[in-house]
Amino acid sequence: MADNCIVRESQLSEFVPVVYDELRRLASQLLRKESNQTLQPTALVHETYVELRNWKLAQFRSKAEFFGAAAFVMRRILATAGRRRRTLKRGADPVPARAGAAEPRANDALLDVVAIDIAMNRLEKISPEASRVLELRLFGGLTIEEAATVLDISPATVKRRWVTAHAWLLRELAVP
Repeated sequence: MADNCIVRESQLSEFVPVVYDELRRLASQLLRKESNQTLQPTALVHETYVELRNWKLAQFRSKAEFFGAAAFVMRRILATAGRRRRTLKRGADPVPARAGAAEPRANDALLDVVAIDIAMNRLEKISPEASRVLELRLFGGLTIEEAATVLDISPATVKRRWVTAHAWLLRELAVP
């Protein structure tokens, strides 16, 4: 499919095979970076596809926009799986329920996507735009230019938000 196509919900089943290898490569990269991951790339891609099929009136104006939606879904799937693993490991809810509660630390064996997701949720309250740039770049594997297309802003603006958001995330995840 061309980069400028529009993919509607009804066409998703035709579109996914075209981008399947790219989705699987992205899933492999995400899972390789995450510690203690039990999901396989194929399973992550299939769960992402099922989730995207459940979206009502999904329309993607470009391949980059599709990958932006896939990034959102993959982040959610990985964070949910990580939370589930933490719950099983510790026998309790691993996500802090109140402000000031202990956050996951870098030396925690399960730092993975859960800590990133928690930090990105905090960033979203401060700057939704910066959080979205992080999501597109980290979870969607999009380039600066592709993220600019998805967000309909200039590449220079995406780059500024990326540098700021990435530095913010690294600071948030640092061990005190």
